[in-house]
Amino acid sequence: MLSIHPQARTTPAVRQEIARSREPTGVLARRFGVSTETIRKWRKRGAQDCQDHSSRPHKLPWKATDEERAIVCALR
Repeated sequence: MLSIHPQARTTPAVRQEIARSREPTGVLARRFGVSTETIRKWRKRGAQDCQDHSSRPHKLPWKATDEERAIVCALR
């Protein structure tokens, strides 16, 4: 289970409130101290998906060779 980032400006409860609210985006952004893009993001995700998502890439653009791995392990 993912925990809330220590510097997160919104909590899952606030995110649900944002997703369910019919108030204008700018009003909500000022109230919660976040950008309008953040408000749009949580509205798009909806009230059912108010947890943080991993920012880890799904695929890495390259893969280390066995030789490169051996060098890294030796240096560690």
